[in-house]
Amino acid sequence: MFKCILTILILFLSSYVYSNESDLTISQQLERLQREVSDLSKEVFSNSSSQSSGTNNDFVQNLSAIDLRIYDIESDIKNLNSNLEELYFQLDDIFNKLENLQLVINNLQSVPLNNIEVNTDEVSQDSSEVKNNTLSNTETENTLGTLNISKNTNDTNEAALIDDQELNSNKKEEVLSPEDQFQVAFDNIRNKKWQDAKASFEQFISDNPDNQLSGSAHYWLGELYILEKNYREAALIFAEGFQKFPNSIKAAEMLFKLSQSLYQVEKTIEACKTMEKLIIDFPKNKIIPQTKKQIVEYNCLENNE
Repeated sequence: MFKCILTILILFLSSYVYSNESDLTISQQLERLQREVSDLSKEVFSNSSSQSSGTNNDFVQNLSAIDLRIYDIESDIKNLNSNLEELYFQLDDIFNKLENLQLVINNLQSVPLNNIEVNTDEVSQDSSEVKNNTLSNTETENTLGTLNISKNTNDTNEAALIDDQELNSNKKEEVLSPEDQFQVAFDNIRNKKWQDAKASFEQFISDNPDNQLSGSAHYWLGELYILEKNYREAALIFAEGFQKFPNSIKAAEMLFKLSQSLYQVEKTIEACKTMEKLIIDFPKNKIIPQTKKQIVEYNCLENNE
């Protein structure tokens, strides 16, 4: 942005200097022309009583020279006007480009920066899923675990010792809620900690096999395998995720990524069938136009014939 503004200032200053130089040149030519006309007038009046052929020739030559200079001045003025018009159009074009650049910068500032296809819609979907899943849980868990305190007053010291040991053990391994555990894994993606994210999502799926968030966990775990170009493992993760969580908010995306992974491992027919199922099961999903385009790219219509 700063470079663009600097360029405009340089262009404007150069045009201003050029304009001043052009004005100065024209002004000098006009002064010179005025002097020659004045000299010519004096010569005409001084020789009015005794005109000779030589004088007439000088007079004609002077007039011709003045005409030529007038023509030159007119040409310079025309060129100056043409340059000013061209400069105006260039400035107008630069301002239009600056407006477009500002729009692009504003759009980029609103998009999270990461190497995986993480957009604001997906982030908001996952965040809303985490929130809804949190609200659906009516029972809360103590993050420090439960303390087994003996009711026997005679064993108070022993019970206190056991409680301290359990408390220290729980401090080492804090029990996170599924929502918090998913958020930790998702934050690793935001921070581009790919290996930590993969391990976190695998642990989440293992700890929460029936939690609805596991559908999204399968999707992001598959994305991480695609990032590693491990398409076979990615296909297995996407297929498992859709099979277990067909109603996940990531179900359509899992089918789409599954078709891409299958295509990468040379399973074109299976990839085409997966996209057909995507169109049938999710006809109004936002990913349908991209799916139809991919069907053409994979020559699915020819393979069906």
